[in-house]
Amino acid sequence: MFYVFNDFQLEYILTRYKSVRWLRTYNDLGKIEIEMPFDKEVFSVIKEYTLIFNKEADEWSIVLSKKVTCDDIGDVTLLISGCSLNYLLKMRVANYTGTSSLQDVIKSLINDNFINPTDTNRKMNLVLGNMNLKLNPWLT
Repeated sequence: MFYVFNDFQLEYILTRYKSVRWLRTYNDLGKIEIEMPFDKEVFSVIKEYTLIFNKEADEWSIVLSKKVTCDDIGDVTLLISGCSLNYLLKMRVANYTGTSSLQDVIKSLINDNFINPTDTNRKMNLVLGNMNLKLNPWLT
C-alpha cells in the first residue's frame, strides 16, 4: 500500500498495482517503479514531484515521470517512475557559519536552494506550507 501526497496533503491511497521495484542504494539515489493497470484517477493525481510514502518500509520517494503503454492485446499500463527524496538534495551544497537559530537556517536553506534560487533553472515547484519547527532539546 502506498500513500500519495501532493503539496504534503494525502490525495490517494494506491492499493492496486502489478509490480513494484524499489531499489535502495548506499551512495546514489534510490529508484522506484510502480507498474499498474491504467487508472484515470491515479493518472490525474500523480504529477511530477508527487510524493509517495511506503508505510511498510517507512520510505519516501518522489515521482519524476509517468508513462502509459498499451500491449499487443490492448492492456493499458501506467508506469510511475521516481527516486528517493535524496533527489531534492542532489547537487545542492550548503555551507553556514553564523549565529542564527536552527529554524532560521533551515528556512533560509530551503528558500535559497529550492523556492527562490539564484539560478532559476534549479527552482522546484514545491509548496512547503507553514514551517514551524519545534525546538529539539538535542539540537540546542
